[in-house]
Amino acid sequence: MTVSSEEQFHPRQRRYSKEEIARRGQDLYESGIQQQVEAGNEGKIVAIC
Repeated sequence: MTVSSEEQFHPRQRRYSKEEIARRGQDLYESGIQQQVEAGNEGKIVAIC
């Protein structure tokens, strides 16, 4: 396996697991975003920035 120089000097470490990111996003969506975007947008993707 080849490691790039970027990875060699700055290895990436996840702050949150994929599951935790999904849980936090769902919580944000349900706590305030859902009411603003839900009507007429069923099945569409929402980007939370």
